[in-house]
Amino acid sequence: MQILELAKYYSLSTEEQNVYDIAFNKAWATFDAVETAKKESRKAEKLEIAKSLLKNNVDLLVIELSTGLSQEEILSLKDL
Repeated sequence: MQILELAKYYSLSTEEQNVYDIAFNKAWATFDAVETAKKESRKAEKLEIAKSLLKNNVDLLVIELSTGLSQEEILSLKDL
């Protein structure tokens, strides 16, 4: 399938390729922004969970294993 799409791309005029490239780059930037936002949201959720577990005196290792956060990230929450 990729070879066919590549052949279609190269059959376009230079102007059409430029338009395609601009549209593709915009679409990729949007996808990247959405993925970054999702990752940041998941990270924020993990931090909130860790903060709650810390307040309930859950063992640091348990929090680390449960959230995937580093000990440094978890310990930095104690000050908040």
